[in-house]
Amino acid sequence: MKLIKSIVLTAVICLLSGMAMAQMCQTTTFTYDAAGNRIQRVMTIQTCAQREVNDTLLEAINRIEKDQDIPDTEEIVSGSNEMETGVGKGDGTTVPDDTPVIDACLYPNPATEKVTLAVKLPASVQSPESQVYLYDIKGKRIDSFRTEQSEIAFNVESLAPGMYFVKVVNGDLSQVFQLIKK
Repeated sequence: MKLIKSIVLTAVICLLSGMAMAQMCQTTTFTYDAAGNRIQRVMTIQTCAQREVNDTLLEAINRIEKDQDIPDTEEIVSGSNEMETGVGKGDGTTVPDDTPVIDACLYPNPATEKVTLAVKLPASVQSPESQVYLYDIKGKRIDSFRTEQSEIAFNVESLAPGMYFVKVVNGDLSQVFQLIKK
């Protein structure tokens, strides 16, 4: 009898731990352009309707701990452990990140001498003037300049090989791009 109780207790604990992890699931999906820059982020939050099954399993654990008889195993694990998946389906809540972003492309990347930054601002932007910052891997600002051009070339020949970040700011919008210097 003790062997059966320990087996049932182990099964109940395994089921509980699996269902506890399945109660709420957040999935983040990213969309990238051809240059590898992130252009969209969609967060999907899903829930699983397992409260009745969990209550039954908790009751079974309490009975086992108190050395009481437990109901048939079939009664304990009845129910479904399925979740609706996909964007905006079932119990899930989808939160798209549709905030306007600065669409830009930095090429060639990796670079040795010159880098071109092609910037396309969203239609909602009031001013065509953007501020461009160049940072090293430690976050130290190396260079900055203002531009109204949609395509800018700048020299990176004097930079040491490594990773750098190019930040484009226009009003409340900003976007950071990774630059590799060979």
